[in-house]
Amino acid sequence: MRYVGVCLLLCLGHISSIFASGPFGIEMGMSLAEVEQVCKSRPKHIGEDAYEIVPPKTNHSFTEYTVWIDPDYGVYWLKAIGKNIYTNGYGYELKSAFNDLVRNIRNIYGEENISINGLKSDSHFAEPKHFMYTLGTGERRLGAIWYEKKAQDILMNAFKDSTLVKKNAEMEELRNFIDTIAFNEGLPGNISVITVECKTDSPLSKIGYVILDYTFSNTLLVEQKANSVF
Repeated sequence: MRYVGVCLLLCLGHISSIFASGPFGIEMGMSLAEVEQVCKSRPKHIGEDAYEIVPPKTNHSFTEYTVWIDPDYGVYWLKAIGKNIYTNGYGYELKSAFNDLVRNIRNIYGEENISINGLKSDSHFAEPKHFMYTLGTGERRLGAIWYEKKAQDILMNAFKDSTLVKKNAEMEELRNFIDTIAFNEGLPGNISVITVECKTDSPLSKIGYVILDYTFSNTLLVEQKANSVF
């Protein structure tokens, strides 16, 4: 299963209905029993806190849905993976689907706080025709991120290895970078972070997909619990 990381052309009305009572009908803090009760099939445990589900609200543009459920704090993360999009080296169709989704997410949650659209400076494949190749090698990223102001600690963890900052950046440099971001004062539904990103499974593949994920505000509690053993 592709783990990280939403490939779709969704009408605004349909998107609004999907997210009206929590993304895909899933709320922060739901227990495994509650998730099982609302889902269309029994959640499948795929490792640690992760469960593959068919949520109460689905869309044909997504093929996989995964939730992470902590025994104490319930649902703290939700990911949806889009269907395969067949494209060429330029990635036109993939970029179009990504842009359409980002536009629709903006209509619900406002402007993203970070837009990621860059190629590593040392890449030898800077031509537009190499879009899919560099996406597959990790030299290029195309994504958008919405952050709630209270999610700064989550942001620190998420960007330790980000291509937005130098790989050898010290934590103080990273914190200074984060301080330049205009955070949302709050996102609805106890959401701290929303991420949309393009992916492909191989540098030589002409198939891409887009991933949409939601990090809920109780994620920090889950992380603190995990760190408390030290």
